[in-house]
Amino acid sequence: MKTTVEALEDNKVKLSFEIDAKEVNTRIKQAYKNFAKRYNFPGFRPGKAPRPVVDNMMGADTVKASLTEDLVNELYPLALDEHNLVPLFKPEFDMDTEIVEDNKPFSFSTTIDVKPSFELSSYDNVSVEIPMPEATEAEIDAQIILKATMVDGVYDSDPHKNPNAKRYSTISFDQVLSEQLGVMDMTAASMCRDNHIPVLVFSLEDPDNILRAVKQEDVGTLVK
Repeated sequence: MKTTVEALEDNKVKLSFEIDAKEVNTRIKQAYKNFAKRYNFPGFRPGKAPRPVVDNMMGADTVKASLTEDLVNELYPLALDEHNLVPLFKPEFDMDTEIVEDNKPFSFSTTIDVKPSFELSSYDNVSVEIPMPEATEAEIDAQIILKATMVDGVYDSDPHKNPNAKRYSTISFDQVLSEQLGVMDMTAASMCRDNHIPVLVFSLEDPDNILRAVKQEDVGTLVK
């Protein structure tokens, strides 16, 4: 068997396979023996049914079609391992002939997408600067953000730990940030402040609170 690998553009690789006629004949002979053992052919012991009998009962091209599929499924993964290739998608194969034929070589090919490879120019530390995401008020297109939580608003301390904790009816983003009250992620709080988008924090334990919040009734804490 001969396998060739051709690197193409856009991280594609073409794999070509060719099996010489001698190997094809050997494989066909063995395939017929396997079918003769696997299936029951009246009048013949297992593995002893001649080729014409197998073809007559199974169909003229059944054995060869099965062998063709077996060859593709066998040789393709071996080539991937040999050349350290990792395909990104399921391959489609191009056959020179639909199935293997006696006394003729069999060849097929496939073009696969592979992961891109990179070469380091040096082993020095690489620094990457990631810009902070910023969204404008127009991009967010929100008048208010409703934040349903397990507590009924923003407190000056954890109400689960401090029974005397005070709940705010209104609080500023600056106070939330300076006191780190844990209303939301600090970055999100800063973005809401900078884009002038208030946040209403209320309890989700009462399902009617969502309707109250939409109706702008007195519920939870308004952060603005």
